Amino acid sequence: MSNLSISRKKLLQTTIDIALLLDKRFSQLEEVFKQKNKLNLESWDPIREKELYFEIQKSFDQIDETMLLILSLIIEKQASDLSNYPRWSMREHLKKINNDNYELINPVFLKYYDFKKYGKLNLKEKYKV
Repeated sequence: MSNLSISRKKLLQTTIDIALLLDKRFSQLEEVFKQKNKLNLESWDPIREKELYFEIQKSFDQIDETMLLILSLIIEKQASDLSNYPRWSMREHLKKINNDNYELINPVFLKYYDFKKYGKLNLKEKYKV
């Protein structure tokens, strides 16, 4: 087997591992939402989102905007499948759309990642944090 084939095989396994972890995360999220429903809690909690951002940030030497977007989309996709969690990727949180990629990121994440870009968002009142 060539070095390229070995590298591709490892890459494929990593991709499969990621998919399996996403599936596991979704199952755990279902449990979280069951508990939130019992407690009559909203699906989107800006205080929890802030905590989540800083916990994620600790895991990276330096997180970039693309990774922040990817993580935001994963969280959004899974949470919106289970609840009325905001769909940042649909720009539901904006009064006015500028079609900048950073508009697709969870605004709480963006606020602590790049306050200048957060300030450019024309957020609906409900999503101002």
